[in-house]
Amino acid sequence: MSNPADATMVRIMREAFDRKVALNPTYVKVNVRPTKDNGYGVQVPDLSKPIVVMDIGPVRIASASSPVLKAEGDVTMLGIANDFILFGKYTDSWIVDNLVFEWNAMKFKVFKPSYNTRYDEVISIVAHLVNVTEDSNVDVSSIILGQGTVAPVVLGG
Repeated sequence: MSNPADATMVRIMREAFDRKVALNPTYVKVNVRPTKDNGYGVQVPDLSKPIVVMDIGPVRIASASSPVLKAEGDVTMLGIANDFILFGKYTDSWIVDNLVFEWNAMKFKVFKPSYNTRYDEVISIVAHLVNVTEDSNVDVSSIILGQGTVAPVVLGG
């Protein structure tokens, strides 16, 4: 980012988003695969160590109710669908499509995360969540965090 004013605006927007998350922070449970250096400075999965259940966050999960038409016989009723939305910080590169995590004894699958960007920098990550608690074929995803940290997501270099 060549313009210092742009860098200041990005910092201010990220801080504002961090304050929103801090209003109602939560942590989600994921399975984390430990990593090790492959001898060339690259982190690779360490298959000799067990997967560890880890709380990751803070993130913010919000519930939004929306009307849904339901057809039952000859009668069309109006119902309410509870949609969940995940808000993550720009550094939360673990938020990827189809990731399954546990939160409040429920399992959710991340659906099409999008990056809110300004000046080619990621400000925050937003994703819709699909409740997959009732699906016995879906288990919590295993992700890899290099040395317990996640690199920030940056678009456009």
